[in-house]
Amino acid sequence: MHKLILIAITIVAATFSPVHAQSLLVGTVELQIGMPESEARRLLNERYTLSSQKNAFTIADRRSTPPNLVVGRIGFNGGKVAWISRDMGPRSPKEEEYWTGRTELASELLAALRRLSGDGARNGVVLVGEIARGPEADADYIRFQFDQRAFTLTLTRGRHDFVDMEESVQAR
Repeated sequence: MHKLILIAITIVAATFSPVHAQSLLVGTVELQIGMPESEARRLLNERYTLSSQKNAFTIADRRSTPPNLVVGRIGFNGGKVAWISRDMGPRSPKEEEYWTGRTELASELLAALRRLSGDGARNGVVLVGEIARGPEADADYIRFQFDQRAFTLTLTRGRHDFVDMEESVQAR
C-alpha cells in the first residue's frame, strides 16, 4: 500500500507543473481555462452529459459502468471556461468495490499527507481540517493549493463511507 501512496503522490505532484497550469484532462477531454464555452461543450458532448448545478455543471460519462459516473465539473464566465475539476481515483465496474477501493486509498493518502503537512509546506499551501465530528459520521479534508491548481481529498467515515478526490484549476 505504501508504494501505491508514493505513486499517487507522485502523480498528483506531476499535475502541478507550470506547463499544464491552464489545462486539465477530464475523462478523455483536455479542457483549458479561457477556452470558449461552445468549444468545451462541443468536446464534452461527444461522450458526456452536462448537468447544471447553480453556477457549475457536473460532467457525467454516459458510457461508464455504473452509468453516468461523474468524472468532473466545469464553470463558465463570460462565455469562457473559468474553472475545471476532475474526479480522481480507482474505478471499478461494481459500485461497492468502487467505493471500498477509494475509501481505502483515501484513508492511506490522508494519513500520509497529514504527516507531510505536519512538517510544514515548503511550496504552496496545505490545509488540513475537520468538516464534521458526530455520532453518525466523521469527515476530514486535506487541500493542496499551488497557485491556480489544487488537489482536495475529503473522507467521510460512518454508517456510509464516502470519498471525494478532486483536482481543480481556476483562472487567476
